Amino acid sequence: MKRTALAAFPRTTVAASSGSAWLAFLDATGGTQAFTAGPGAALVPLAYDPRAAVRMERADADALFDTVERWITEHRPC
Repeated sequence: MKRTALAAFPRTTVAASSGSAWLAFLDATGGTQAFTAGPGAALVPLAYDPRAAVRMERADADALFDTVERWITEHRPC
């Protein structure tokens, strides 16, 4: 997602974003709340804890993949 965001938005806006600021950016540019208040919130623990994916339920992983795919295809400048 970061690579896609870096290709579409200014580096200064994207590169240093992490945690809740990153999720808020994704929501703002995706026209959604799926990152701050939905399945996309799982991106934060997944970025820092390699075991987080193992503990994730299949339905939650599917919802996350759908959310990420939707953002990649539908993101727009703020």
